[in-house]
Amino acid sequence: AGEKVLARYCQNFIPSQIVSFLQVTNVFNIHVHPRKIWLVRPGPNKNGVRGILGGDEELTDEGHAIASALGTFMESAVQDNKGYVDVWLSPMKRAMQTAEYIRQDHVTRTVTTTLLNEVGGGDFAGYTFEELEAEFPQHVKARRTDKLYYRYPGAGGESYMDLIFRLRPVVIEFERKKRDCLVICSESVLRCLMGYFTGVDADDVPHLPTKKGVVFELSPHRDGCDIKQFQLEFEAHSE
Repeated sequence: AGEKVLARYCQNFIPSQIVSFLQVTNVFNIHVHPRKIWLVRPGPNKNGVRGILGGDEELTDEGHAIASALGTFMESAVQDNKGYVDVWLSPMKRAMQTAEYIRQDHVTRTVTTTLLNEVGGGDFAGYTFEELEAEFPQHVKARRTDKLYYRYPGAGGESYMDLIFRLRPVVIEFERKKRDCLVICSESVLRCLMGYFTGVDADDVPHLPTKKGVVFELSPHRDGCDIKQFQLEFEAHSE
């Protein structure tokens, strides 16, 4: 017998989002099969160390040390679970270089997608935060006041809410997947994914704490999602 979902008078934001989700997802593919989703930021890159917004720079020496530590961590984590893992990452150099430290015989599938790129900086890409404070204080104030909806000006500029919508296809795929998954992503993307699976209010997503060299392990289940943090062991570098 066929199945169908009927929706009537769904005019508010949350009901409309639920209906939209069901329209693009086979609801019977959504499951509570035990699985792990590991979220981690790439190691530090040269722009990040200088406090520059955006850009596509390579890892620093410390970034390579963190990536190596991630490889060691994942080797143990994968063996303790299903023995294999899917790896998702953005095409940014720092993410690609971080992924190189993951043993390929543990990887069943690698997905590289721009959907996992950091929030777009628009016209402000290439500026340091100190320069933005000095030259565009009104924008800095506006972002601090409403970090969820503030959108960087210019072509490619995004807000956190834009990023949340951009990540919807990724979230749908993760809801469908039964394999364990490692996601190497920027701080903004990590916050959005962690916020979704842990049920954090959207207003709080841009303020979720993330740490350098920390792996967040998510274990979705029927009653929500358990979360653990693992500090990678690496030697700190002064860049």
